[in-house]
Amino acid sequence: MITAKALGSIQTDDAGHAQTPPIASGRYYLVGVYPYQGRALLWDVPVTVQVGSNTVTLSQLNSRPIH
Repeated sequence: MITAKALGSIQTDDAGHAQTPPIASGRYYLVGVYPYQGRALLWDVPVTVQVGSNTVTLSQLNSRPIH
């Protein structure tokens, strides 16, 4: 787990949803790893957090396989 400069760590529920505690507006990277079909998918997605509700979708389209 990468936590050196992390704001925190969260885990999704069975439906793939997660909610963070309040985060200050700004630019962040969302980093995640998920085992999928015998390998792992990695996300390192830039996210701009704005005031109010924010949504990020993680899918195979914005991930990359790691070996």
